[in-house]
Amino acid sequence: MRSYRFTVVVSGVREIEPELADALYAATGGEIEFSVCNGTGFVEFDRTARDVETAIRTAVEQVQSVAGLRVVRIESDGPQVSDEELERRAAHARANPGSCLTTEQVLTHLRSL
Repeated sequence: MRSYRFTVVVSGVREIEPELADALYAATGGEIEFSVCNGTGFVEFDRTARDVETAIRTAVEQVQSVAGLRVVRIESDGPQVSDEELERRAAHARANPGSCLTTEQVLTHLRSL
């Protein structure tokens, strides 16, 4: 298990209201920092998971389970996978052209959650 740091950017929030903060903390198990700036919400995670995909997928599901919130994007300051994993993925992509998801496919999937 590794720790992954990232921010889930959400729409549908104007300010931090106690009910919204309580719902977010309950949905995420309290492992977040929540802030709002100019009508955009930022839910910061420091999450332990077996891989970055699981960390982000579960975070998105939990945030979107709160009524009125919609995930806009995921932000991160640093690499979320090891060099070995990047090389493994690159080798897979070279060996299997067309088998990897495009950025648009990933975004489409995130929007459907």
